[in-house]
Amino acid sequence: MCNFAVNSITFSSKNQKLLKNLHGKIMKCYQTRRGNLVRNLLINHGYEEPLIASLVNKTDHFSDCDNFIVRKDNVYTFSCETTTSWRANISPFLKLLSDCYQNSIHISFISEEPGNEQFVVFDESGMFYPERYRVDWCLNGEYETEYFTSFKETINYLKYHFPDAEFGYYDRIIDIKRSIDESYSERDSGYFFNFNKFQEFEYTPYEYYNQEAC
Repeated sequence: MCNFAVNSITFSSKNQKLLKNLHGKIMKCYQTRRGNLVRNLLINHGYEEPLIASLVNKTDHFSDCDNFIVRKDNVYTFSCETTTSWRANISPFLKLLSDCYQNSIHISFISEEPGNEQFVVFDESGMFYPERYRVDWCLNGEYETEYFTSFKETINYLKYHFPDAEFGYYDRIIDIKRSIDESYSERDSGYFFNFNKFQEFEYTPYEYYNQEAC
């Protein structure tokens, strides 16, 4: 069975008209029954097969979208959410922004696929997605999923909730997890503990060229 990644994506630009055009096309896909596939966004921009097939899976779809564009300082933004097979797939958006929007729209995103422990983030400023660590655990009927912007903040949280485990600020994530597992796994049959760091996405912009279909 296929695992799915949930990708929160924010588009930002100083060009409100350009961003409004992209927002309208994404909203059209999102709100169309059975037409919310990411590939339909590419079709609506004039792309054809087999290029579309090389960029996006047929099951990748929009699962949410902001109703409005908002202004933050001198930048306009909106966010959407996609659900993609196995892992984050941002390639169709990178290609689209290069071909049809001259890279004048900036993309930031954060992606989670817990089944394969794929946690990825791309946000140069850290203003849209500051999260860098994720903790997910269950013990004695208590369940929490928390996000943190720093390692120190994460360790302080873990020390509070798992005081019997021995670990510190200079330990590796794998060693911290092992210490907590050894101290708590036998206390509750429903216990689990996950500690993940979001990996930085390696962003290589597509070289702009004139895409007549856009």
